[in-house]
Amino acid sequence: MYIAFYYTYIPQLTHTRPVHLQFRTCNDSDSSICSFPTAHIQLTKRQHILMVGQRYKIYLNFEMPESEANKKLGMFMVCLELNDKTGVLVANSCRPVMLHYRSWLLHIIKTVVYSPVLLFGTAEEKQFINVEMFSDFEDDQNRPVTDLYVEIQTKKIELYSVTMHIHAHFTGLRYLMFHWPVLSAVVGTVLNLMILVFVLLLSWYHLFYTSAGTYARNIINRASLEDNTDDNKVDKNKENRDLDYSKKICQKTEGSVTPRRIFVLKL
Repeated sequence: MYIAFYYTYIPQLTHTRPVHLQFRTCNDSDSSICSFPTAHIQLTKRQHILMVGQRYKIYLNFEMPESEANKKLGMFMVCLELNDKTGVLVANSCRPVMLHYRSWLLHIIKTVVYSPVLLFGTAEEKQFINVEMFSDFEDDQNRPVTDLYVEIQTKKIELYSVTMHIHAHFTGLRYLMFHWPVLSAVVGTVLNLMILVFVLLLSWYHLFYTSAGTYARNIINRASLEDNTDDNKVDKNKENRDLDYSKKICQKTEGSVTPRRIFVLKL
């Protein structure tokens, strides 16, 4: 029971999707990009994938080379739109992004130190820029998010790859169950057993004492009926005795009166 509750109550921790950027090219020699790079991310084909009532953090991870173009680019904006299945906008967010600054001296020292691995291709001169687009997003039950749209508002950027991460931010009971699973499992199992035992005892008490009370009431009612029957029999016997006694008195009275009447007639 606890395992079923755990997998029902605890959502998936992270959803990761690759971001495939698209843009229009041009024949200009200065830049091969004539539009802002954009991307469409289909989060799910179902009704929803994010748990309702759970808060999420949404990140965009940029893998950018430390090229001269990116260093000269400076700061640029990245926008993310969240839409439902019908294409209606649910939420949007824009954040500034730029490469981490490194001085020429630090760059030379790092190149010298990492030159062996750089020569063999084990390491590269690149940076991973992690941008938090939403820090406290909560999906709407009536309009669940199914599609995301990314727009990088610059034409001179150079990228290796872009990845989107949706990370569940657990609080309260979910936080305890996820970070302390063994302790939560023990406490949850004990509580479930206590609840089951309480329900069984309550059911047994209700069934036993209800049956016993019904049986006792039936016995009392039967005894009262028998008492009433006996009383009726006693009353009936008493009435019969009184009736017999009355008849005897009447007979005696009639026997004493008749001779007197005869005597009077003879006179």
